[in-house]
Amino acid sequence: MLDKKYFVICGNDDEFFRFIKKKTKELYDSGETGITYSHFTCVKSLDVLRGYANPSGYFIGSWRNRTDLKEIFQQLIIATNDSYKKEYLIRIMNDTGV
Repeated sequence: MLDKKYFVICGNDDEFFRFIKKKTKELYDSGETGITYSHFTCVKSLDVLRGYANPSGYFIGSWRNRTDLKEIFQQLIIATNDSYKKEYLIRIMNDTGV
Protein backbone atom coordinates (compact mmCIF):
# COMPACT_ATOMS: atom_id res chain seq x y z
CA MET A 1 0.00 0.00 0.00
CA LEU A 2 2.76 2.45 0.83
CA ASP A 3 3.97 2.75 -2.76
CA LYS A 4 0.44 2.88 -4.17
CA LYS A 5 -0.94 6.02 -5.75
CA TYR A 6 -4.67 6.62 -5.90
CA PHE A 7 -6.14 9.07 -8.37
CA VAL A 8 -9.23 10.97 -7.25
CA ILE A 9 -11.54 12.26 -9.95
CA CYS A 10 -13.84 14.85 -8.44
CA GLY A 11 -15.47 18.16 -9.19
CA ASN A 12 -13.38 20.46 -7.00
CA ASP A 13 -10.60 20.71 -4.43
CA ASP A 14 -12.97 20.80 -1.47
CA GLU A 15 -14.40 17.40 -2.43
CA PHE A 16 -10.87 16.04 -2.82
CA PHE A 17 -9.64 17.23 0.58
CA ARG A 18 -12.76 16.05 2.42
CA PHE A 19 -12.44 12.65 0.73
CA ILE A 20 -8.75 12.06 1.47
CA LYS A 21 -9.20 13.14 5.07
CA LYS A 22 -12.00 10.58 5.51
CA LYS A 23 -10.29 7.85 3.44
CA THR A 24 -6.90 8.09 5.13
CA LYS A 25 -8.58 7.83 8.55
CA GLU A 26 -10.63 4.86 7.34
CA LEU A 27 -7.54 3.08 6.01
CA TYR A 28 -5.49 3.93 9.10
CA ASP A 29 -8.23 2.57 11.36
CA SER A 30 -8.25 -0.66 9.34
CA GLY A 31 -4.52 -1.20 9.92
CA GLU A 32 -2.92 0.69 7.01
CA THR A 33 -0.86 2.84 9.36
CA GLY A 34 1.53 4.06 6.67
CA ILE A 35 -1.16 5.78 4.62
CA THR A 36 -0.78 9.54 4.13
CA TYR A 37 -2.38 12.23 2.03
CA SER A 38 0.52 11.90 -0.42
CA HIS A 39 -0.87 8.55 -1.58
CA PHE A 40 -3.76 10.44 -3.21
CA THR A 41 -3.59 12.67 -6.26
CA CYS A 42 -6.37 14.97 -7.39
CA VAL A 43 -6.97 14.68 -11.14
CA LYS A 44 -7.22 18.36 -12.01
CA SER A 45 -6.44 17.71 -15.67
CA LEU A 46 -5.82 14.87 -18.06
CA ASP A 47 -2.06 15.43 -17.80
CA VAL A 48 -2.08 14.10 -14.22
CA LEU A 49 -2.97 10.62 -15.53
CA ARG A 50 -0.45 10.45 -18.34
CA GLY A 51 2.45 8.05 -17.89
CA TYR A 52 0.76 5.75 -15.37
CA ALA A 53 -0.06 2.12 -16.07
CA ASN A 54 -3.06 0.51 -14.39
CA PRO A 55 -4.15 3.58 -12.44
CA SER A 56 -6.39 3.03 -9.43
CA GLY A 57 -8.62 5.50 -7.72
CA TYR A 58 -11.99 6.91 -6.98
CA PHE A 59 -14.76 8.88 -8.66
CA ILE A 60 -16.30 11.11 -6.01
CA GLY A 61 -18.63 14.04 -5.54
CA SER A 62 -19.56 16.03 -8.60
CA TRP A 63 -17.19 14.24 -11.00
CA ARG A 64 -20.02 13.84 -13.53
CA ASN A 65 -20.04 17.63 -14.04
CA ARG A 66 -16.51 17.77 -15.41
CA THR A 67 -16.07 18.96 -18.98
CA ASP A 68 -13.06 16.69 -19.61
CA LEU A 69 -14.70 13.38 -18.69
CA LYS A 70 -14.46 11.84 -22.14
CA GLU A 71 -10.71 12.45 -22.27
CA ILE A 72 -10.22 11.17 -18.71
CA PHE A 73 -12.10 7.96 -19.47
CA GLN A 74 -10.18 7.46 -22.70
CA GLN A 75 -6.87 7.85 -20.85
CA LEU A 76 -7.94 5.48 -18.07
CA ILE A 77 -9.07 2.87 -20.59
CA ILE A 78 -5.82 3.11 -22.57
CA ALA A 79 -3.69 2.85 -19.41
CA THR A 80 -5.61 -0.11 -17.94
CA ASN A 81 -4.40 -3.64 -18.65
CA ASP A 82 -7.04 -5.45 -16.59
CA SER A 83 -9.87 -6.42 -18.97
CA TYR A 84 -12.51 -6.45 -16.22
CA LYS A 85 -11.50 -2.97 -15.07
CA LYS A 86 -11.44 -1.76 -18.68
CA GLU A 87 -14.99 -3.06 -19.28
CA TYR A 88 -16.14 -1.42 -16.06
CA LEU A 89 -14.69 1.95 -17.12
CA ILE A 90 -16.36 1.66 -20.53
CA ARG A 91 -19.68 0.88 -18.86
CA ILE A 92 -19.38 3.91 -16.54
CA MET A 93 -18.40 6.11 -19.48
CA ASN A 94 -21.41 4.94 -21.49
CA ASP A 95 -23.77 5.31 -18.52
CA THR A 96 -22.72 8.93 -18.06
CA GLY A 97 -23.38 9.67 -21.72
CA VAL A 98 -19.87 10.88 -22.41
